[in-house]
Amino acid sequence: MKLFSSSLRLSLQMSAEVGFFLLFAGYVLYQYSVAVGWLSTSSSGYFAGVAIFFSILGLIHIVSRISVRGGSVPFLEMLLYTYLLYLTVFSIISGIFISGQTHGSVALYEAFGTILIWIAVYFIGANLRPVVQDISFFYVAQIVLLLGCFANAMFHQGFPLGPFITFSSLSENGAEGATYQGIGRSILVMTILLVSYFKRFTLQFAIIMTGLLILTTLGSRSHLFALASLLVLHFSLMGIRRLKLYQTVLSFCLIVAFGFLTKDFFLDTRAAEIFDLAESSSWRARKDIFVASLRIVSDSPIFGDFGYHLRESAGYAHNLLSAWTEFGILGILFFLALMISAVCVSGYRVIIYQKHHGIWLFAFHINVVALFLAITTEPIFASVLPALGWGLTVQGMKMEETQSNSRLYADDSARGNRLKPMGT
Repeated sequence: MKLFSSSLRLSLQMSAEVGFFLLFAGYVLYQYSVAVGWLSTSSSGYFAGVAIFFSILGLIHIVSRISVRGGSVPFLEMLLYTYLLYLTVFSIISGIFISGQTHGSVALYEAFGTILIWIAVYFIGANLRPVVQDISFFYVAQIVLLLGCFANAMFHQGFPLGPFITFSSLSENGAEGATYQGIGRSILVMTILLVSYFKRFTLQFAIIMTGLLILTTLGSRSHLFALASLLVLHFSLMGIRRLKLYQTVLSFCLIVAFGFLTKDFFLDTRAAEIFDLAESSSWRARKDIFVASLRIVSDSPIFGDFGYHLRESAGYAHNLLSAWTEFGILGILFFLALMISAVCVSGYRVIIYQKHHGIWLFAFHINVVALFLAITTEPIFASVLPALGWGLTVQGMKMEETQSNSRLYADDSARGNRLKPMGT
């Protein structure tokens, strides 16, 4: 039975690693292959197809966790399962009420698409194999593939701004490439992964600076500013924890120097619009959408207005307020409770424990970035990182529990050996 359990756990971990590759580094590789004509298949539906497959594994995983563990499922994990159940029931009931309207089926598709993606990404995060010491070759290979795509694109385009990374015009017959948000998300996640497992200050700094440069080039502003905020938080915490404040001071000095050297390049990218938001059409549109979402919350604070953005063609709020307008006040309260709990649980391990496993730093960084994006720019429908952070946090808790049980077993065995009579 123990052998079967170990084999099942290994299978889940391998599946999660494959899913992690397909949803992030593999996503970029696929879109680039379509853009340059290596693949003739349309790029649409790749992410959704992968998410549906892993959501099936995720549902099996959730059922097994509840049935096997019974009432001993950790609070964060049970809170997530309750939230998923609430979203499902709420969507079905709301769908019945708007079934006669033209946007009803689309609203249901959008809601269930979000639920399935969350289940898939949570399953991946909750089953990723913890890296014991250094980062594994599997993840390093993914980074090499990403850099290979960018190098090849740069060689063919010879132009370092947004279009060369969106892969939209590298082939006469190539299909339209991926959106910059999807690729920016992949770059952000892989950058955080590397920073979480490489311990040397210089290496961490170089990795984050490289990630910032790629995101600046890409024009993925929300992911760029999320990584920049994480940069400040990471080196501030690491300097305080290690009692090496000079690292914090040095990192800030290097950041200033890096910004000074790249300011002209930065001003030629989409990210520079932050200095003149009044002239940004994207910012003005988001303000109008935000005002419309406030009106929905004011008119129906308890239940929101399921699918209103489709009925009015207004667009949904690009922040966590979209959870309120779509799924009611409980929708946003559950969402906030999960986000804050995950940040606190993972942050406690990182800040308080002098020696913590790399997966806790990975979880903490993902949770912080997910919260940052949810507050500033990311609607609930496009949110992938929250579920990944919840899964990584649960994986860290499972790892601690396994280690604790192993120590108890070792202590009991040692105590039993000491109590054995002579000659037995």
